[in-house]
Amino acid sequence: MAKRIKQLNNTTYGLTPNEDKFEKFEIEIGDSKQPDFKPQVKLMKWDNEVNFSIRAIDDEVGNFAHTKDEDKIKLIKNKKEYHFYEKDKDNFEFETILYEKPKDNKIEFSVKTKGLRFVRQPALNEVYQGKNVAYCTETECYDKNEKLVVYKSEESVHSYSVHHKTKRDNYSKIGGKNYRAGKAFNINYPYLIDADGWKVRAKDFNLELNKEKTSGILRIVMPQEFLDKAIYPITVDPTFGTTSVFSDSALLGDDSDLSGTLFTSAAGSGNLAVKITAYINKETATYFKGVLYNLNKSLFTNGVTPASATPVGWTWQDTSDFATKPTLGSSTEYWVTIISNGQLWFRSEWDVDFDAIWDFYNNYATPQEVSSANTNNFNYCVYCTYEAPVTDTGFLNMF
Repeated sequence: MAKRIKQLNNTTYGLTPNEDKFEKFEIEIGDSKQPDFKPQVKLMKWDNEVNFSIRAIDDEVGNFAHTKDEDKIKLIKNKKEYHFYEKDKDNFEFETILYEKPKDNKIEFSVKTKGLRFVRQPALNEVYQGKNVAYCTETECYDKNEKLVVYKSEESVHSYSVHHKTKRDNYSKIGGKNYRAGKAFNINYPYLIDADGWKVRAKDFNLELNKEKTSGILRIVMPQEFLDKAIYPITVDPTFGTTSVFSDSALLGDDSDLSGTLFTSAAGSGNLAVKITAYINKETATYFKGVLYNLNKSLFTNGVTPASATPVGWTWQDTSDFATKPTLGSSTEYWVTIISNGQLWFRSEWDVDFDAIWDFYNNYATPQEVSSANTNNFNYCVYCTYEAPVTDTGFLNMF
């Protein structure tokens, strides 16, 4: 991977995982307002419209040096080190390295936030997954024929999915940002690794915020048995996922399955819906469509896109533009959904602040009004792109 961490001043470094002007994502290592290097990371999304700062709470005093080794920043102390680096293009590490057994089994970080909401992600077997699911483990769900129909990674179980507090959708054509499905980043569940490679999951991991959701404490509880038996040094590795993609993968079963999320349209009357975009992966389906519904689940006027090819491999996939672009009301609730002509994987997450829709009895060829759908607290990885209405620029010439 190319070296991407740049020194900003004597005590601060910077990294830009996403340079797109409509969804810019920057990471600051250290604190630019302090005269010495601090074990801190600040994540800033959408030109710092939202941000999240996390700093290790550390009572070890002294004049400690920090170094830049290749593309890794290190703060080296007497009993510990802190490492900051880009693990890969989608993940950033803030590691604590302990040289010896600590006095207690907790590591704490102070936190400051702006414009964000935090959604704890349950294990799959902790929430209802739909009528097609026969049973679940923490990370996998199966139907009655033992076919895998939902899955997620271990590190996403009890992780925090972090979202813009109020915005989603693509506003780039009307002077705003591309918020996609609203996700800013992920705080993965931490693991501990000793010098011999023994890896265990943290005993507990909690973010406690004040009433205003602007500051608080992030706490990692380490298993005491691991601390007692580990070969030191050990590494504690909270990882920040820097993509806007949701963690769960759900299978749309056939050409009657329709799924999506309740949205609120952009402010300003007369904005047009251009297309729908979803994070999907082909199973057997060759085509999919985007479908808009009113809040009462009636089909939106001109609300079905033409068919679009499904991707091979996970990606953000656009539908074709609406043949006649639907006109949306200002700040109006509506459902953004997709339907395919076969089986299709679709990313989602548990989210108590959102309503999702599952309709198992719709029709791909001619999408119908939704009459018998399940609704629940899921959030699908789907969004709408808006554009401003065309205005009449004609005028009367007089001679």
